[in-house]
Amino acid sequence: TVILQGVVGDIDIKVPDDIGVSVTASIMLGQLQIAEQKETGVMNKVVWQSDNYQYCDHRVKLVLSFIVGDIKVKVL
Repeated sequence: TVILQGVVGDIDIKVPDDIGVSVTASIMLGQLQIAEQKETGVMNKVVWQSDNYQYCDHRVKLVLSFIVGDIKVKVL
């Protein structure tokens, strides 16, 4: 589990596709882009899980929360 919280920030995380990923991300003002899902504006929250999350031996859970900024999580 990785928890990143802050007031202002730009987060760009890249995860290999052989690792299962679960993401809970929220931002008060800015943009969220998690895999194919994109939200822009005010008070955004995205909960996303990769298709292989339940079956992978290696998994990562990301909890991301910022007041202002951009959050991008890409699965390569």
